[in-house]
Amino acid sequence: MAVSRDELVGAYRRLADTGEQAFILSTCLRFEVLVPGDAADLERVLKTLHGEWAETETGLERSDGEALHHIYRVASGVESPVIGEVEILAQVRESLGVARESGVLHGSFRSLVEGAISAGRAAREELPESPHGSFAAIVAQLVGPHGEVAVFGAGTMARSVVTALQYLPAPPMIAIYVRRPDELVIEGVEVHPMSDAGDALHAFPAVVSATSAQQRLFSVSEMRSAISGRTKPLTLVDLAMPPD
Repeated sequence: MAVSRDELVGAYRRLADTGEQAFILSTCLRFEVLVPGDAADLERVLKTLHGEWAETETGLERSDGEALHHIYRVASGVESPVIGEVEILAQVRESLGVARESGVLHGSFRSLVEGAISAGRAAREELPESPHGSFAAIVAQLVGPHGEVAVFGAGTMARSVVTALQYLPAPPMIAIYVRRPDELVIEGVEVHPMSDAGDALHAFPAVVSATSAQQRLFSVSEMRSAISGRTKPLTLVDLAMPPD
């Protein structure tokens, strides 16, 4: 399950309209909902968010201190495959900002959720520096040696990949493809409209896709057409959720 920023805003608005409190965290690896109260409160919030989907028995439920401990560990990056990865804290901060704007966090519950940010920052000071650092750094190390890299998307993960590529000892030429190219300026990076992304699949030796699109960017036939004329292999890394 993946939630774009627009959907996140809509979800928080629905909660605000019903007077519910909740914190939502959606990343490429997890979908978390933190609610003050008991199982009945959680069920009511999930039905507000997902309707009949809330009836599913999949997922893991935590309560009381265990739930709070878990969300603090998530924000700290110690629940991530790359221990201490930095993207998760930015994602927690972004969702918290939307929740504040929507007015769905109040009193002690708001303070507890905000504590996850403090926990995440403190963890960064205590955890040993990772040789990889983040998913973005791992991907950059994989595609950087190709010399030219195209990145699809302008969200947290896409920007993290661009930054990681720029910090490589031998940075590649980087082009980023976004929906609103006129609104994005990154020093040393070419910015192109997403409508030209098919050309990148045909021309670049490496492509990293990390958009928040809720539908696939390319159909099977479009992919075949884009790569049919290639004379060299294509390294394609899809970090999007759902996959691009």
